[in-house]
Amino acid sequence: MVNRLDLALLEVTAGPRFNFPNGGLTADKAASFRPYAIFDEVGLGWDQYFLAGGFGLEYNQLVWSDLALRGVFEFRQKSFTNAPTRPLSTGLNGNDKLVSLQLNKPITDNSALSLEFDYLDQSTRLPFYTNMSYAASAAYRIRYDDPLGISQYPWESSAFVGRVWSNYASPDPCCVTTTTPETVAFPSGFSSQLTQRWRFGVTQTWQVLPNAGIVLQLERDIISSNLPLYAYTNTSVLIGPQIRF
Repeated sequence: MVNRLDLALLEVTAGPRFNFPNGGLTADKAASFRPYAIFDEVGLGWDQYFLAGGFGLEYNQLVWSDLALRGVFEFRQKSFTNAPTRPLSTGLNGNDKLVSLQLNKPITDNSALSLEFDYLDQSTRLPFYTNMSYAASAAYRIRYDDPLGISQYPWESSAFVGRVWSNYASPDPCCVTTTTPETVAFPSGFSSQLTQRWRFGVTQTWQVLPNAGIVLQLERDIISSNLPLYAYTNTSVLIGPQIRF
């Protein structure tokens, strides 16, 4: 058993929501605004990995007919803890700044298409961990009656695809990638990391109570990088309960 990869995550956000039923920043469509505080506690391998605190701003509005817009800005200050198996964790100390734009459009009475665009700026103490990431994703969700006729509650299925580009600020001393014709056997330089990720998946939800359900998610990740150490593929299967408050 490999315990060093055991992960524990707690995130708490809290803040008021202000509703504007008669109009927000544009036109006369309903809108809402929510400022909130953020607290994160993450453990890795039964040791503390990092603590984070910060704040977020969320804005929602119907911008045209039934097209819904959600904009988010989040700031987190992160403090990492070293462990025997990861002595450089404190090199990740720094802050994250996230900007997210989401669009949601109903397609039919029981289905919707969502598009999301994200920008993440991670500043760290060690420059080869500092990076900027750009992401785009799309998801289609549909709700329908239980086809087996067993439950009175609807089922929900969704499919999603995403693409992420991550550019790092400084060469990573772990990997030598540049060679010259004269010294092919002895690489002579370092390269900053450029990593790209494809993400595909489907999610199935079986609702068993008005506010509870069982969720199954299948996901495939394909990561390519100019530094071979960071390139890999991964298939995950997750299943668990979902409770909505």
